[in-house]
Amino acid sequence: MPLFDIKLPKSIARALNIPISNPKSQQIKVLKKLLKKARFTEFGQRYRFDDVLMSSNPGKKFQENVPTFDYNKIYDAWWHKAKDGSPDVCWPGVIKYFALSSGTSDATSKYIPITKDLIRSNTVTSFNQLLSLTRYDNVPRSSVGKGWLILGGSTQLQKGPTYFAGDLSGIQQRNILFGSRALVYTNPGKKLPKKRIGLENWKKL
Repeated sequence: MPLFDIKLPKSIARALNIPISNPKSQQIKVLKKLLKKARFTEFGQRYRFDDVLMSSNPGKKFQENVPTFDYNKIYDAWWHKAKDGSPDVCWPGVIKYFALSSGTSDATSKYIPITKDLIRSNTVTSFNQLLSLTRYDNVPRSSVGKGWLILGGSTQLQKGPTYFAGDLSGIQQRNILFGSRALVYTNPGKKLPKKRIGLENWKKL
């Protein structure tokens, strides 16, 4: 049984260069890649990621070794240490950014660790999706070379003792590649205007 039963439309899979056959093997491939990256972390050592990698059925072995966590359980056991600045807790290195959830069941914001690898992956995926438009029917190729507007959350982040916290889109915007700024216009930008700006005035920025 696959870890996640997600089936993309064939047109989208082809546009993103994702094989449309045997999704389980693709999921296991991604799982192994993540386990190899995190095998020497506290979490990886505690739940024996090496044993999972050596197993003939990594998906089943992972389910056996790693318990199911809700947010409070994994935060109390692991993520709070990363938030305090400890390195190599659940992912290699120090976690510099935490995304804050907006609305939750217990009415308190939750701190979700955002790694450098996740920021990099989001950036690459965004550009791949943009470039994939050339493979769809009835999409003018000239549109790919034009400016693109991205509306995101606030880029003003809360500064903690060892981290920054705020909207995920704001964190992503603060870490956007320098060369991509010429291709993509984002609003809000790194510096928010002092006065509120209506939609009719955003072109004047």
